[in-house]
Amino acid sequence: MNELKNAQPIPIYAGSGLAGSLAEDKPPSALASLGGIFFEPVRIFESFRQQPRFLLAASLLALALVFSTALTYQRLGFENIIRAQLERSATNITPEQKENIIRMQSTPLMRAIGVISPIVSLTIGFAAGGAIYLLGVLFFGGSVGYRQALSVWIYSAFPPAILTALANILILFLKAPHDMDLARSAGGLVHANPGLFIDGVAHPVLTTAVSTIDLLTIYGLILAIIGLNKVARISPAKASAIAVSIWLIGCFVRIGVSALSNAPIG
Repeated sequence: MNELKNAQPIPIYAGSGLAGSLAEDKPPSALASLGGIFFEPVRIFESFRQQPRFLLAASLLALALVFSTALTYQRLGFENIIRAQLERSATNITPEQKENIIRMQSTPLMRAIGVISPIVSLTIGFAAGGAIYLLGVLFFGGSVGYRQALSVWIYSAFPPAILTALANILILFLKAPHDMDLARSAGGLVHANPGLFIDGVAHPVLTTAVSTIDLLTIYGLILAIIGLNKVARISPAKASAIAVSIWLIGCFVRIGVSALSNAPIG
């Protein structure tokens, strides 16, 4: 009994296995998660089981989108972009009507709306995406909360979106405006898909269809599958079914809009 009373606690050194285990269990910080999602997505998504994160990533995505959009309008000319879009899609209007539309769309208020409106769309998309992932996981018998599902949605979109924004900015400074497709510039200048090799004016629906097979989109799909698998603890097959189904629905919507507007999308 005396020996037990006199026993000293065993110190846990930084290099001990227990200390290392405790350090590994601690979820990464918000900043570490932003960098880690590019290089170790499995670890980052696994941490969302314990600590969901989405606010910082969502804020950076919104800032990147606004900055990229504003820079596109500034470098290429807001009126030039509107004019190119009208010449491609609105072929049945008179020159006077076209000038009136351009004049109305070029007012300071409409310019501001053109820059800010993507944030509204992005916010709605985030909220809806988290809900869709939540319902998909529950349908397949998984376990996930809304904040966890929202974290997967935003962090699976973060790397492709940031890479796209950086590439857009780079192209704006390296490429002459007359060498760019102004009509499609508002939707981004980076198109890592076969749509680059098809005449969007002559075949708008086909261009939209093949543009859905995009390398950055596939990158985001892979991240979403990893995230759903690790956070919701469902099989990779079920995670793939959720992510790919949502992607396919989006593809059909884009193709339908392209057919109605007779203009390529994406």
